Amino acid sequence: MPRAPFSGLSWAKPSAWAPWHYDLKELRRCHGNWIDDYTTPEPGRFHDGLKAGQNAQAGFILELMLRSLIERKGYDDADFCQRLDNDLFPLLDGSPR
Repeated sequence: MPRAPFSGLSWAKPSAWAPWHYDLKELRRCHGNWIDDYTTPEPGRFHDGLKAGQNAQAGFILELMLRSLIERKGYDDADFCQRLDNDLFPLLDGSPR
């Protein structure tokens, strides 16, 4: 399987769009008719506390995986699990953010 080089991981940004608006009228009220850049999640909404363009948990884990794949030149279970242990799990305490 060919490997494509990664010039950066900026595409893995789950909070890039106006997070979790299911009502188009509400979306437009909050953000206007067009969104052309990252938006900071609104207080009390999903991803509250993140800055515009900052990864949520899924993006954070994806970035750990991609860095491991690139640096190890393939999947290395021990390396990926160590990254989870060292970089993700210390951040999880069960409290909402």
